[in-house]
Amino acid sequence: MTMPIPERMLWGGLTAMLAAASVAIVLVALLAPHHLGWVAPFTLGSVGVVLLAVYLTRKLQQPKPAEPEQFETLEASRIAELIRGTSLQLRNMRYRYSVRLDRHAAHDRQPFTKIVNTIRLGFMPVIITDNGTDRQGYGYVAFVYDGRRWRGPGLPCPNEREDAIAHAARCVAPLDQDDESDRHDDRHES
Repeated sequence: MTMPIPERMLWGGLTAMLAAASVAIVLVALLAPHHLGWVAPFTLGSVGVVLLAVYLTRKLQQPKPAEPEQFETLEASRIAELIRGTSLQLRNMRYRYSVRLDRHAAHDRQPFTKIVNTIRLGFMPVIITDNGTDRQGYGYVAFVYDGRRWRGPGLPCPNEREDAIAHAARCVAPLDQDDESDRHDDRHES
């Protein structure tokens, strides 16, 4: 039975071989340039391009670290980014309400995580403004966690915590297998 080689070891070995080959070519090019002629610079350039490609490929393959599953432990800058994106999306849709971060939320209005209809949602307290009347009220914006990241734009939910959870429960539901296969079929048709 053969054991699979871990990807880290494979990339490390490949990089080490390419580095050793490039060092050998550089030494030959410096010590005996008359024997190689145009071959040395060409080979050295080729090795450099391969090393660069290996380095960039490794960088692209490294997954971004997953965000925490608990919304309340998310970094403040990321929360602000999600709220800002939601606000811009609501404006682009010409939605009746706009949202902004409630920086002075009371102790009973803190961010929280709740599983609603089997979907992990993160709720952030916001100030909701009616763009038609300029009336303001408190509410939450709910963001979906996809297993790696918190996704926006968020769903504006009015009033207090329990009302926000009830509103989110009416608005979000997991995709059925049929819905998900329809989504994949639509992507392939375009």
